[in-house]
Amino acid sequence: MNKKIIISGIITLIAVAGIGYYIFSYRDSQSNISIPADEIPSLFNNDFFVNDEINLKSNVSPEYSSQDNKYIVSFNVLTGAEYRGANSTFDIYVNNGKAGRAGGVGVSMERFSPDNKFFSFRSRNIMGCAGVCQDFGLYVVDLETLNTIFIEYPSIKERESMDINQEYADTMSFIESYSWNSDNNIEITSYAIGLNKSDGELYRISREETRVFKPVDGSLLN
Repeated sequence: MNKKIIISGIITLIAVAGIGYYIFSYRDSQSNISIPADEIPSLFNNDFFVNDEINLKSNVSPEYSSQDNKYIVSFNVLTGAEYRGANSTFDIYVNNGKAGRAGGVGVSMERFSPDNKFFSFRSRNIMGCAGVCQDFGLYVVDLETLNTIFIEYPSIKERESMDINQEYADTMSFIESYSWNSDNNIEITSYAIGLNKSDGELYRISREETRVFKPVDGSLLN
């Protein structure tokens, strides 16, 4: 009798373990799906492009001062004939010392790192598609070495295995936000947007994800 009870108990435990494994495996596989089954791609709000953005085509040259007043960052927009395009080209200066060159039709989300050793901003470049396709990236200026790097968030083609090219003519990674964490690394939150072939509109086509980058060289931490 005891043997039957023990065998029955073992069978029950195996069944429960099997069900648990199936549930967790299913949840894990679902976490890797770019577009959840219960979420239809939604029309992208183009206002996100220009919210709080400084349009450098208007020849505005803003200045930014660190919280400790040790550094002043400024932009000098280049106006030569070779720079007359959809996007601006501008030199970055730190306390009047040249720290690099950047580009974009507009910049936004300008901020200093908590330790006041870096300055960062998001840039937006018009890439084509009659001005609809946009490219987003993050410039990071080392205020001590006067070195500037560009962090370009991986596109959906690089970070997703699903094939969406049949429906979308082009895909882009939209940097929705970013922040400096307590370790003075950069946490960038992004999601993919795509240009629909049928109606020519932009759609959000993936969930957002956050990745952490080192400000010194732009290397990906996770």
